[in-house]
Amino acid sequence: MALKIQNTGNTYQLSGRLNSTIVKEIRPFFIHKIKESEIVTIDISDLDDIDLSGAMLMSDLYERAQKGYKTFKVLAKNNQKILGPFRQLYTEYLLAA
Repeated sequence: MALKIQNTGNTYQLSGRLNSTIVKEIRPFFIHKIKESEIVTIDISDLDDIDLSGAMLMSDLYERAQKGYKTFKVLAKNNQKILGPFRQLYTEYLLAA
């Protein structure tokens, strides 16, 4: 299933697959959102799959937000299917819930 992004208030709900091809396309969008907003929340609870590049994107966005004194949250709600890449990068701390 292709990646779907739905804006629900202040949260961007991602569903489907987040892989290297898609990361290249959505990175500029979320960088822009971090620049223009004080708080950006991405909910990846409904992802079917995420690869290492997807986890690296979340880590990069988190670091960009921190440098700009912004808040960036990644919600996962115990989706066990997507924890692997975050564990590989030692970035499970990014998963707020």
